[in-house]
Amino acid sequence: MTNHKGRKRLKSKRRKIRIFITICTAVLFLSFTYIMDVCGVWRNIFALTKAGSIYEEGRSYPLSVTVYDAGNANCVLIRYEGYYILIDSGMQKVQNDISDKLKSAGIDRLDLVILSCPDEKYIGSMCKIADNVWIDRFVTCECGSGETSDEYGELLKKLGEKSVPVEYVRSGDKISFGEMDLKIVAPCRQCDSPSDSSLAVRLSFGEFAMLFMGDTSKTSQSDMLDSGEELRCDVMLTARQGRQNSVTDEFLRAADPRDAVISVEQTDYLPDDKVVRRILDYGCSLYRTDYSGNIVIASDGADYSVLTQFK
Repeated sequence: MTNHKGRKRLKSKRRKIRIFITICTAVLFLSFTYIMDVCGVWRNIFALTKAGSIYEEGRSYPLSVTVYDAGNANCVLIRYEGYYILIDSGMQKVQNDISDKLKSAGIDRLDLVILSCPDEKYIGSMCKIADNVWIDRFVTCECGSGETSDEYGELLKKLGEKSVPVEYVRSGDKISFGEMDLKIVAPCRQCDSPSDSSLAVRLSFGEFAMLFMGDTSKTSQSDMLDSGEELRCDVMLTARQGRQNSVTDEFLRAADPRDAVISVEQTDYLPDDKVVRRILDYGCSLYRTDYSGNIVIASDGADYSVLTQFK
């Protein structure tokens, strides 16, 4: 009888130990998974396989536009029939990443670099890129008497060292590569504020069009509406990382995009909830780099596809 009770106590003790070990294992696994997720490890592991596939698929089209996951900033690489155009270069903290992306793509020459605005979130890795990549042509906006960042001064110095001339463009100017046009649609007038002076660019190729809104303000967008410039687009890269008033209802109606992209990192305050709701209520599909990673828009001039690094 004593032995029977002893065996029951032993079995009960073993069962409790197994339950305890199971709980500890589950807790450790969940903690490990959480840490890996926070650090972006799972995301990066998946990226190694998915990123390559979207770039390869994009290259099967004459035109591909890659919106890089570059923090709370913009960085866009346009590839068209052997030409490479860079619009902005992300935040400075991702400069190695952007420079490495160009290197891994085999790009050692940029036919055109467009700096939308002399602000650090658009300048980012420009100086490092200028050190590693030959730049044929560099264009930006003119800010009048407005203040510019220290980073902008350093960039101008670097471009001077590399003998890269700086051209200032505004609404109405056009740069063409074969059948692809890049039309400057803002600023419509000279302003002192960097946001009011920011470039906005409309890419057109056949029936496809995409708007790159840079850091344009509500005032600048109102000027665009009054200017009579062609604003219709299939895809719009939203201004100012989706901050408040980064796109108005009036501008959405004029541009009439089917898809919108916001280049932003994961934060509690960006993009603005009202801006997101405004875009979705208009009927656009919305893509965000904080959710989708790098985003590739590929077109044959008649139709286009949006490819994302993460679903």
